[in-house]
Amino acid sequence: MKADPAGAALRGDISRDGWGYLAMVCVYVNAFIICATWQGITWTYASEIFPLDIRMLCVSLTTADTWLGSFIIARSTPYMISDLGYGAYFFFATILLMMGVWSFFFVPETKGISLEEMDALFLRPMHQAVWAQLRGKPILTEEEVIARNKGLEPGQEKNIGVERIEVVKR
Repeated sequence: MKADPAGAALRGDISRDGWGYLAMVCVYVNAFIICATWQGITWTYASEIFPLDIRMLCVSLTTADTWLGSFIIARSTPYMISDLGYGAYFFFATILLMMGVWSFFFVPETKGISLEEMDALFLRPMHQAVWAQLRGKPILTEEEVIARNKGLEPGQEKNIGVERIEVVKR
């Protein structure tokens, strides 16, 4: 908006000012933040949360989705910049903010949760799991962890009685 490179090119002005450098720095900072956070975490997160029997399929679908999104952005950005001008940057900033808000409220933390407990984590509604994490409460109760480790459904453990076997000698 401030630099107006198209207007400067029409006037034949080739001098550089601080606004152009600021725009370049913002582009590189954005690329660094995306590459250091959102881009790589999708593969890591997908490889942690799915059970072993479908993990390869899910990671491949996640990878394909990431590549498709990158392709769409790469193909549409030049047209957006030529038509929207600096508004394209506001569009992408809005998308990034919405992605951050969405991931804060709907993507639960998986740190310290074993692969066996991932199913229980994702069986709950995401907003409940994330809200429990924000309040510092455990995602799974101690009873649920014990029941899952024994291969039982939570609550089923209470209904199982201990059978007594007597050995009769002949």
